[in-house]
Amino acid sequence: MNCQQCGNENGNDALYCSRCGAATTPTPPPPPPTDPSGPNAQYPGYGDPQAPPPSAGQPYGAQFLPGPYASWGTRALGLLIDGLLTACVIVPIEIVGAVLRSMPLNYLADLAGLVVAVFFALQIGSSGASPGMRIMGLRCVSADTGQTIGGGMGVVRAIACILNTFICYIGWLFPLWDARRQTLADKIVSTVVCSVPRQAFSISPPGG
Repeated sequence: MNCQQCGNENGNDALYCSRCGAATTPTPPPPPPTDPSGPNAQYPGYGDPQAPPPSAGQPYGAQFLPGPYASWGTRALGLLIDGLLTACVIVPIEIVGAVLRSMPLNYLADLAGLVVAVFFALQIGSSGASPGMRIMGLRCVSADTGQTIGGGMGVVRAIACILNTFICYIGWLFPLWDARRQTLADKIVSTVVCSVPRQAFSISPPGG
């Protein structure tokens, strides 16, 4: 070690300088080398790297969502496709009922429409999308967690959609001015609809 007073080089175990007699101070060992491939390689002198900023088009503070909020037009087209699929089930039964003048067939058509609506609602709750939503690249998730809400809550959300129509259809128009583009039903059950990659047409969720 070198003397701090005169610079004389002394032994590592020397307590006093052999030239001037001043007390010596051990030289601290050099810091261990850092791993250039470690997790903080790009952040020398700092702790763990911070979370990346939101991706392009992603609303700030909602990094957990699968994508940006969906537009009103895209949502409307997805709903229209689901409506057409429901009509493909109801209309043939109603036509046969009208030809045969059979009231039971008319009731059967109403029941079939209800079954289809519940089927789609369960899909939205469990997988995040109905057939029309998958075609248009839409996914319904919880506004609080970014996860699907479950089949039961999907049915509750479908029931809440009745209120969208009940107030002169204004509830369906909320996404036109709402910051998170929620309908009234979305606000009631705390859900948002996001834009995701489109999928091919399927009656049930792929892999489900």
